[in-house]
Amino acid sequence: MRRSMTLVLFIHYAVGVCSIVFNIGVLIIVAKRTPKQYRINAYLIFEECVFLLISSICNLISMQRLIPIPYTTIFGSLGVCTRVSAHFCYYFHILTVGAFACSFFMATFQLLFRKTSLTSSEPTITLRQRYSMDSITLSGGWCFPTAICALGIHINAAVHETDSSELEKIVNATFPEFIED
Repeated sequence: MRRSMTLVLFIHYAVGVCSIVFNIGVLIIVAKRTPKQYRINAYLIFEECVFLLISSICNLISMQRLIPIPYTTIFGSLGVCTRVSAHFCYYFHILTVGAFACSFFMATFQLLFRKTSLTSSEPTITLRQRYSMDSITLSGGWCFPTAICALGIHINAAVHETDSSELEKIVNATFPEFIED
């Protein structure tokens, strides 16, 4: 059991580090190498990369595990944040979810923007001006309220958490292979 968990942790760290490196690479490329005619697309990609980078860093720190048991799910963390406290890990999980929600909306907006720019007969400058404002509206109108809602739900769950000793009994009864001798 311990070897499989070590393998899972190694894979999680490897994917997390690659995600951080690749997102930083994309941010550098977008910032330095984007031609002027593609600048509006670069802003959208830059915003999404920032949210993905935040999500990757927080996920790497918390390395959350959701353990399904009858009628509920238990949150567990295996990352470096366990050296501080359980709440610290949970708040990094909240940041992961919030940043991922924003990234999801940015990706959706990019698809809509590209579809409209390909099918529209408007001049490119007008279309870019309109969608640069729509990007701001999307961020303020959809991304952040959704992220705030996700944060609120998670903070509510943190405030009303179950005692760890009770959860340990439930997990030990459901997954006896995790009991250490």
